[in-house]
Amino acid sequence: DESPFLAVQAAVRNYDEEMPANTIRAWAIGLFLVTICGGMNMLFYLRSPAISISTIVAQFLAYPIGRLWSLTMPQRIFTTFGVRWSLNPGLFNMKEHAIVTVMANAGFDIGAAYSTDVLTAQQKFYGQSFGWGFQLLLTWTSTVIGHGIAGISRQLSCVSA
Repeated sequence: DESPFLAVQAAVRNYDEEMPANTIRAWAIGLFLVTICGGMNMLFYLRSPAISISTIVAQFLAYPIGRLWSLTMPQRIFTTFGVRWSLNPGLFNMKEHAIVTVMANAGFDIGAAYSTDVLTAQQKFYGQSFGWGFQLLLTWTSTVIGHGIAGISRQLSCVSA
């Protein structure tokens, strides 16, 4: 199943190596980097001129963190509800690195949440402050609605190759 494109043939393998991808390590590193870098982006968003931390920063940080994790964590296997898993399934591999990069790209590469502009305008121009619960719910619902609309329109906007 060779690709008809020479550039793809040169860069992509025809086979899939047996490497763990959806691991606790990838999720922990990805969520950690999304939380830290997303928080820093939010903090820098309110600064003028705004500074943005891109996905490449998370990608560069993920590899040494993953390698350190694979060297320091024990390789003990746990069983939860019949599912076997480990904190350290072996060396940090490119599939886990790709998952962390995708999480970072989806999590903070677009900049601050769109609700930030609404909340800032409410506080600065109208003197309204509804508390942190409202702020979290507004941010969460506006993001989830955007992802929902993207999911509904996926078949219209994405054409399979």
